[in-house]
Amino acid sequence: MSWEPRENLIWIYVPEEIFLSAPLRKSKIINLPYKAALMKMYSKEGAVMMDAQSLRREGDNLIMKGKIMEAMSMSIYLKPEDIWEARKLLSWSIIWYLPVIIIKGWWRSMMKKRT
Repeated sequence: MSWEPRENLIWIYVPEEIFLSAPLRKSKIINLPYKAALMKMYSKEGAVMMDAQSLRREGDNLIMKGKIMEAMSMSIYLKPEDIWEARKLLSWSIIWYLPVIIIKGWWRSMMKKRT
């Protein structure tokens, strides 16, 4: 029996012994749909470094869930004080460029949908 993985599915190998009381030598493959990446971050060479799948609020923190290097699932906790300290990374030229890059991203996204 052969199978090929499809996009947007996670393939998990699960022995049937978990589901049946009598141990068997057979196995079962379960495919679970997973949430596709909403934002990808790339290295200079074009390799995907992180797939961001969700951003939500929990208490005072923001939690970003995703996959690092397409292999390891991870939750990143962003605390208010850390976000405040991140302001030091922003120069005035970057702050002025933010609306431009958002519009460019929207435009390119719309062009991809049309093709």
